[in-house]
Amino acid sequence: MKMYRRLLLWTVVSLGFQVLFLVFLDEFYLPQRTSNVEVVKYAEIGASKTSGQVSIPVGAVRIGISYDASYASYMFDGKLYVIHTESGEKAEASEEGFPASLYKWLPDRNMLIFSCEEEVNNMGVVSIKTYDADGGLVRSYPEITDLPAGSQVGDIQLSTLTNLVYVKVVTGADRAEIYRFNIMEELVHVMAAGSDVEMLLMNISDILLYRLDGASIKLRYDSSGEERELDAGDCILLGSDAEDIVYLGELDEKGNVAGIRYGTLDQIHERKHYYAVLEKPCPAEHVVVTDNGGVFVVDKDTKTIFDLKNKTEITYKGEYAGIFNSFLLTTEGNMLYFDAIIND
Repeated sequence: MKMYRRLLLWTVVSLGFQVLFLVFLDEFYLPQRTSNVEVVKYAEIGASKTSGQVSIPVGAVRIGISYDASYASYMFDGKLYVIHTESGEKAEASEEGFPASLYKWLPDRNMLIFSCEEEVNNMGVVSIKTYDADGGLVRSYPEITDLPAGSQVGDIQLSTLTNLVYVKVVTGADRAEIYRFNIMEELVHVMAAGSDVEMLLMNISDILLYRLDGASIKLRYDSSGEERELDAGDCILLGSDAEDIVYLGELDEKGNVAGIRYGTLDQIHERKHYYAVLEKPCPAEHVVVTDNGGVFVVDKDTKTIFDLKNKTEITYKGEYAGIFNSFLLTTEGNMLYFDAIIND
């Protein structure tokens, strides 16, 4: 009996010392040894370029740039080209005989997603592909077939976190079909819609926002197929960023954007969102929302860009070609210039 008491006593004493030791480490020792650690997201690694220029053909359209400015891109004569901004080496992303129609750079890697259309036996066929600029590899999703001849891709929405891809295919003057590729790259027809349907896919969650024929905005949850209406009045979709902050435009009587609501879906639904007023209302296509949360208003007449969040104005020379993440693209003749938008 005494033996058991001694064992119990030593067990309690041992546990007490262990608890005291852990408290000492947590409260006194470790805090003194903690250093400042910077968390760097994947999309920020290597993004060291601040400006540069490359040569492109006069007449090039749909000019773009990768997230870290390692590659520039453009379309010319139905072909999609990618240029390494350091070496000037050029590669064709689209395959011979399959002209590209629309493309987007992924927000966190040197890869783009693009579409091609063709006709087979008087029926339309759409192909969605990705191009890895670093390795030069092209991968294809399953083809979208049995479409009316002349069908064209009107929009591609994707999330690099959920691996969902939504494709809007315009099949007629006032008709469109929405398709989805899931994480297994399986193709599913989602809905029929008008050709002016707006789409916006969240990056973190599996929610698709869409607006049909000028009606209210609806939310579609991919995992359940459930849908509900977003209480946002007559706002239009302007964009979203990588953190699932949604940007909605309030229109004036002329149909121009006069104000911008932005916040999470819950904040918008509960009317706890942020709000920005435009000094001069403008068409929706003049408002640019970037993946890193920037909101810019472009005035091509005065060659100025207003940073709505930081209340700063940027002037540029040449012709405006776009804003992608933190880079402003302009052209002069056959030269493409890119400059980082830096806020002090």
